[in-house]
Amino acid sequence: MDYTERLTLSYYKTIAVLNEAHQVFLVQHRQTDQICVKKVLSIYNPEIFRFLREHPIPGTPRILALWEEEGMLTVLKEYISGITLEERMRNAPLTPEEVLSYFSELCDIAERLHQCKPPIIHRDIKPSNIMLTSCGHLVLLDFNAAKSFHRPAAADTTRLGTQGYAAPEQYGFGASSPQTDLYAMGVLLREMSQSFADTAAGRHFLAIAARCTRLNPDERFASAEELKQALTSPLQEPEKQQDAAPLKKSSGKRSLLPP
Repeated sequence: MDYTERLTLSYYKTIAVLNEAHQVFLVQHRQTDQICVKKVLSIYNPEIFRFLREHPIPGTPRILALWEEEGMLTVLKEYISGITLEERMRNAPLTPEEVLSYFSELCDIAERLHQCKPPIIHRDIKPSNIMLTSCGHLVLLDFNAAKSFHRPAAADTTRLGTQGYAAPEQYGFGASSPQTDLYAMGVLLREMSQSFADTAAGRHFLAIAARCTRLNPDERFASAEELKQALTSPLQEPEKQQDAAPLKKSSGKRSLLPP
């Protein structure tokens, strides 16, 4: 970090501690009063954050500035007002309509990331990393565990992610790919659908979740866009509902979802 960067960073004063353990702070520019989030990282992929700063992805926080020094990265990013999906699910059960809306938007965000060159794999999709804005839109947070996908891909050597959402390949059983994010999204979809699991919509969503969480990444959906199409098509065509139901039964033994 050079003198100019230190001077720029000094313009931001801390006004609140959002997460002391993870060094996340709410800061305010001393001259413009702009509110931002400052996060200090010890484990990170600088390539990811530089790319996101230069190529903002809709549905992710804008990266405003980066400072790197002595193995630490300070990220200044857009402040997103709202509640996390984790908080929303804790407050009240989700309806099928809400799940369809939220999850479809999440698929769109994941598809944009996976279409980057090289593709960006988030590797930590979970309710606490998804923000619901006051306008009702989704924002995917925290790219600490993210990596770029290159072919040929070697097996993951650094175990990052969250237990329960992390795919088998994140534990050294293969290489992370776009299907790694689809696995976590399958776990999430199952959780979001629990309150109406015994309905037609619930069975349909759970069948899709089962395919997302198959052990073999090649047996999951090919893309987030394909996942979104599977999510919405049968709901638009009721006569096809029965086509989706057998998937849950046939793939249940290969899922890592908790019972």
